[in-house]
Amino acid sequence: MFVVYSTQIDDRSGDSEPFGIITACHKLPPGTCGPMAAADVQAQCGTEPLETSTDYRGPDRVVNGDDLEVSAQLGDDLGIPKTAQPLTFRLGTGAALQTCEAEATSTGVATCTINEVTQPVAASVPLTVDYAGNTVLQRSSITVDLALQTPTTISFAGPAFIANGEPTTLTAVLTDFRDHPVQGAPVTLTMGAGANAQTCTGTTDTTGTAACTVAVASQPLNTAAVFVGDSAYASSDDAATVNLEYCTGRSFGLEATIDLVGLPVDLSAQPDTGSARTAAATATS
Repeated sequence: MFVVYSTQIDDRSGDSEPFGIITACHKLPPGTCGPMAAADVQAQCGTEPLETSTDYRGPDRVVNGDDLEVSAQLGDDLGIPKTAQPLTFRLGTGAALQTCEAEATSTGVATCTINEVTQPVAASVPLTVDYAGNTVLQRSSITVDLALQTPTTISFAGPAFIANGEPTTLTAVLTDFRDHPVQGAPVTLTMGAGANAQTCTGTTDTTGTAACTVAVASQPLNTAAVFVGDSAYASSDDAATVNLEYCTGRSFGLEATIDLVGLPVDLSAQPDTGSARTAAATATS
């Protein structure tokens, strides 16, 4: 492009200022310095590569064990999208690093999927989007923290039998999505429901087992274990039906056989309750 610039004031400018007039346009041939230059010769030019920026588009949460689709947009310093450029997404760090790569589309947006996220348990995990740059475009990157959740499974582990009127120790096992034990997590165990519910809380040990004791059991047969979750672990719950131990017996009064001369008399037990069972100790008069 050629521009003729005059220092003389010309009324045609309309503002009493000197102006330039475009006299000709010419497409620069390959090999010429400038934005239209071929990449293999751009390095020989004195022009600095354009600044770029990467803008992460989401999501802002990730779940261990799930696939994660991520996207970001690449643009220059004027906000103009840059196309056909590779972006690399890096989730986590060190030995837990997981990556995927995609090329920016006509809108400058690149999208790819990290399969089956497997990150150490934490409340968040870093994600870095990196553009390596070239002879025309400068390198750029962005790092964001994604909220991380780890699924859990809790299983009621006993006892299989309870006896009303007696202390009852309840246990449950808490594991993560890889079936690894979850240590140091509070677990609430409940016998019964509603107004009859009896609850205790235990903390999981190195095997993921939590135990607690209800001082005096007096409940229906349903038992539940609940982990409410926290910033790192997702909640989980389990329910089970346990067998209720009961007492059996029979109660009756005196019985007698009277051997009268010529007329023996047998008096059966009076009264007689017949066979009976109960889930709690009771007395009747």
